[in-house]
Amino acid sequence: MIRIKILPLLAVFLFVLAVSCNSSQQKEQKVSKGYDLVRLNRIADVQKELIAKGQVGSNQVVIFKDGEVIYDSIVNSGLKGDENITDDTLFPIWSMTKPITTVAAMILFEEGKFLLDDPIEKYLPEMANLQCLDEQGKVYPCKKSVTIFDVLAHQTGWGYYPRNIDGQHVLLSDLWYQDLEDFSKSMASIPLQFEPGTRYLYGINTSILGRLIEVISKKSLYDFMKERILIPLEMNHTKFHLTDEELKRLHPLLWTEGEVTGFYKHKYNELTYSKEPKLHFGGAGLVSTTKDYGNFCEMLLNKGTFKGHQILSPSSIDLMNTPINPELDKGTFIGASTGFSLYNLTDPVRDGGLSPKGIFGWGGYHATLFWIDHKNNLYGLIMDRSSYSAREMFIKVRIATYQALR
Repeated sequence: MIRIKILPLLAVFLFVLAVSCNSSQQKEQKVSKGYDLVRLNRIADVQKELIAKGQVGSNQVVIFKDGEVIYDSIVNSGLKGDENITDDTLFPIWSMTKPITTVAAMILFEEGKFLLDDPIEKYLPEMANLQCLDEQGKVYPCKKSVTIFDVLAHQTGWGYYPRNIDGQHVLLSDLWYQDLEDFSKSMASIPLQFEPGTRYLYGINTSILGRLIEVISKKSLYDFMKERILIPLEMNHTKFHLTDEELKRLHPLLWTEGEVTGFYKHKYNELTYSKEPKLHFGGAGLVSTTKDYGNFCEMLLNKGTFKGHQILSPSSIDLMNTPINPELDKGTFIGASTGFSLYNLTDPVRDGGLSPKGIFGWGGYHATLFWIDHKNNLYGLIMDRSSYSAREMFIKVRIATYQALR
């Protein structure tokens, strides 16, 4: 394992802050036939470059290959309001919650608790008699029911429904609903953008899936996750709710609003992470540490197993990342199709990341990212917290990774 903690060289931040390089340290330097360490060190150059551009603050990249961490690079910005990353740092992972919720659903699927073509009103009565919108925006009774497959594949017709609260754009809040049952009933009142199963639209689907898991398992989503995923994977710091002490460990968010850029500990959290709301958003609500989420990635890389615990079968892992929807032409994952809340790289040339066809993974609202590569037996994990697009970081880190492989 190589672990590098670096403060970047002098850089001019977007809002004119200086960064100084105080230390550079490497541990357990080793030579491997599988990769070139000198070339792998270019990952840290990418991390420093994007801090200098004002796109990220302190950030961490982990590369795991052939059963061990071969690279672990923390680059701290030293900028006012930012904080150094430690093993205890908590990151809101937002949509990287989705693959965990999807794994929870697939556990129930393997146990025969539901079929993919089951209509969701079989479990959620409020979803009977949904309304759809035609091309002119006119409301009419949907001709088809939403199926669990539609929910998993983001083909329901539900999108995201952000609100403007006191001049702040809020994507999702756990203060808007009492629990997932209340959330589900509220979503049932919103007309679908199209007939279920006919198109792809990224949205609140995985939080609806969380409610389905609650009804089918007869447990809260968090309790089911803890029992079947988080505890077996030793993800002890991955949770929906935080204590006051844990809230202090949240990584600051780099946020730009108008001409003002800064680091914010809580102002733009959107979710409270409080124990009071009994709401577990399966599509966005978890916080995690780098080590915790790395264990989840390791399970996906190992086709469903972790330290002897089989969470899912290899066939379920394959099903989850099978390309279903058309290739994305904008956003972070251009050149990739999507499956069950996972992208799958289908056009490596268009992607431009030197990565093989078939890598899969996902990302979060605040720029956390991961990918799984079965061909090279590796995963990559990027942890930071920024409101900027993560596309440049995602591509450049992968370029730096794959040019180092032998």
